[in-house]
Amino acid sequence: MKEERLLVLNMLNEGKINTEEACKLLEALGSSAQSGEFGEKVSKYADSFKKKAVKLAKNAEPTVKKYAEAVGEKFEDIKSGIKNKTKSDNIDEENIVVDETETDGEAEDNSDDDSNA
Repeated sequence: MKEERLLVLNMLNEGKINTEEACKLLEALGSSAQSGEFGEKVSKYADSFKKKAVKLAKNAEPTVKKYAEAVGEKFEDIKSGIKNKTKSDNIDEENIVVDETETDGEAEDNSDDDSNA
């Protein structure tokens, strides 16, 4: 019986079941007064765990926002750099197509390599 109760507590700790489900399972394992007290302890533990998790998430929020903003700024820098590069290389930004004369020359060079193989 003790192993089953530990299994229920592990499932609760891993988030596989919620507090209410854990209490029901523990009560089903033994309906004595002792198991009722144990269920209350589990419920208090779960509530305490939930409060700590919420606090941790709130504390992490500013840091997450800071790094998200930094990543967004870096993305914009990269995007701007790509735009500038495409303009300097005569690449059509809309279609990302290389100048026709360059493409034709490269295609001929590649076809010659294939015929020699």
